[in-house]
Amino acid sequence: MTKIVGIDKLQRKLSEARRAVNELNGDLGTVEFNPHDAASIEAAIQSVNRLGSRFNHIQNAMTAARATAERKLAASLS
Repeated sequence: MTKIVGIDKLQRKLSEARRAVNELNGDLGTVEFNPHDAASIEAAIQSVNRLGSRFNHIQNAMTAARATAERKLAASLS
């Protein structure tokens, strides 16, 4: 029988990624603005930047979980 060491850490990373995806509920967010108001446009740009940061965090968590799973699998097969 093959034993994969560190499976608990992998499960934590996958749980973090799952929680992050569930928070999205299908949407990253909504941005509304007044196209005739420079301050409103600037605020919308900042909102989009924050949404992008949130998406990057989720993407990074999922990438890390996948990489960890691949390393664990490769180690268990060697």
